[in-house]
Amino acid sequence: MKDAAGSIFWARLTSKGENRLLIEDIDIEKNFELDGEDLIEEQEREFSRFSMTPSFQ
Repeated sequence: MKDAAGSIFWARLTSKGENRLLIEDIDIEKNFELDGEDLIEEQEREFSRFSMTPSFQ
């Protein structure tokens, strides 16, 4: 979504009954999730260099 200033942010939309919508800014939550995914991919690349399988799979 975009705010009034035109900045893009992640949002969670939840219906709160007829004609009501809750918009939650989840930028921090989403960025944390994406950073975690990046870390896992990086660890998988490192393990594959040594022909090892990570224990979290």
